[in-house]
Amino acid sequence: MNCPNCGVQINDLSVKFCETCGTELILNKVTNTADDRNILKTSSRRKRCC
Repeated sequence: MNCPNCGVQINDLSVKFCETCGTELILNKVTNTADDRNILKTSSRRKRCC
């Protein structure tokens, strides 16, 4: 995961704030985008099959 503000890579997902710039990290948004990507992939596969 990368900090949305400064781009520093953060390996510990339990951290709530970036150690470099102090930006609050919202982990829920990251997981939601991953879920959205999976949904898009399944819908595109359906279109290709039809």
